[in-house]
Parts: sequence; C-alpha cells; structure tokens
Amino acid sequence: MTFRTSLVYGAVAALTTTIAILGILNPELMSSIETVLLISVVLILGIPHGAVDHLIFLHVSGKTFNKATALRFFSIYLIVVLAYALLWTFFPLISLISFMLISVYHFGQSNYEYAELQNHPVWRNLLYLLWGSFVLLLPIIWHYDQAAPIINGILNRELFDIEWVMSLRLPFVGALFSIVLFSAVALMITDSISMQDFVREVFSLIVLATLFICTPLLVGFACYFGLWHSLSSVLDQVNVLSESDNTFNLKR
Repeated sequence: MTFRTSLVYGAVAALTTTIAILGILNPELMSSIETVLLISVVLILGIPHGAVDHLIFLHVSGKTFNKATALRFFSIYLIVVLAYALLWTFFPLISLISFMLISVYHFGQSNYEYAELQNHPVWRNLLYLLWGSFVLLLPIIWHYDQAAPIINGILNRELFDIEWVMSLRLPFVGALFSIVLFSAVALMITDSISMQDFVREVFSLIVLATLFICTPLLVGFACYFGLWHSLSSVLDQVNVLSESDNTFNLKR
C-alpha cells in the first residue's frame, strides 16, 4: 500500500479540505489550536516518520541490522545533529538558509518519488526544488506577518519588512503556483507521470494552496507535514522495504 494508490490519499485530501473550510468559517478556533496541533502532529506523525531512518540506511547500504551497524548509524546521526546545533549558534542565517534548502529538496523528493525521472537528474532536482518551494514558501510568504516574529527571533534581527513582503504575496504565490502547475504538465507530456497522476497532482496543488491560504501558518504547515509528508513517507518507505525484504515489519 502506498499513499497515492490507497484510500489514504482520499481521506487525507478530504480532511485537508475540511480543515481549510474550518479556517474560513472559524479562524479564531484555528488560531487558538495551532501550537497544540503542530506539537501533536510532530509527536504522533513526525517522530514515526524519522524513526525508520536507520532502516532506510540499512536498505541503501545493503547491510544487516546488528549492534555494529546500529552504533555506526546513530553515532553519525548524533554527530551531525550536534554539529548542526553549533552551526545554528554561531551562524544562524546560514543555518536557516541551509535548513530551508534541505527541507525544500526533501519535500519535493518525497512528492515526486514515484515519477520516472531516473535518466534526467537535472530536471528531477529542479522539480524537487519547485515542489518543495511551493509547500514551504507559500505559507511563509502568505502569512509573513505570522512568520516574521519566528524568523526574526531565530536571527535576532529583522530579515524583511513585513508590509513589503505582504504587498508582494499575491503575485509571488500566483507565480509559484503557475510554475509548479506547468512542471506537472511537462511531466505528463514527457510520460514521466500518467494522466491519473497528473490529475492527482493538480488536485493536490489546489487543495494545499487552499489550505495554506485559508488557515493560520502553523495549522497549514502542521496539516501538510503530518498528513501529506510524514504519513505518505512512512507508507512509501514501508512499501519499499517490504518489497526488498518479504520478512520486513515495523516491529523488528
């Protein structure tokens, strides 16, 4: 079972649409629960999403799980986390930019994992960056009045003028949506995705754009990160691992 070929996709799209409608009808309610919602999503779906990282490492490296491979993986993992924490302390702007670039690529990669792009690495990476920019930058730019205090708090200074960014949000979002939509058309024309996948991509763009615009910043991101990214990634990862190992299960 994968995210795109299962009933999970329909349920996620329906729930996302419902949340967007609630954002229109009762914005005060959405604002009052956004922090709790984000924390809950990270704990319930975000952590399990990252909990299979060691299994992906074993799958890619072709190694079996034992104490030695576990120690190697978690040692490298811990060193990277500590090094990045130091980078945030001394170079917050560079760290923020690198974090956003990594996130953009990761989000795009998880969305287009199914597309036939193995022979087109440049085009593939560009698509990843475009889709990832859509889901990360759209809510930030559209709700920059909410995002600015978070960003400025991280950097200890004002990055952009709020009124200036808010004045440009409509043309920016329109251009970003159009570019990502055009990229989906290009994928269909080049037979990288099927017509059914193309329709699903367009529908997803519309649903997510509506969600990001109609709900507060953290509500929209929590819904995307939990339902569209983490849940779909876990299902796809389990599917890949199961195909390569018939004895695979999440308990081992």
